[in-house]
Amino acid sequence: MVKHFTETKKIKMVSYYEANMSKQDIMKKCSISKSNLNKILKRYTNTSNIKRKKGSGRPNAFNDFQIDLMKKKIEKSLKFD
Repeated sequence: MVKHFTETKKIKMVSYYEANMSKQDIMKKCSISKSNLNKILKRYTNTSNIKRKKGSGRPNAFNDFQIDLMKKKIEKSLKFD
């Protein structure tokens, strides 16, 4: 199962790193893997932000307009039955 870190926890990790705490100590203190810590720190050093880029997830299969259109078509086809 994927573990998502809260914004507060990410800020804490970055502040430890800026206070010259070693990555190994941060990993132990925050119970985080090396790869996840590196991703958070890399994002922070590149963008000065800990949040992911908005809209960077998988796009929806259908937008709201398409969903409404499908609902209307289904309702219309059910009325004819």
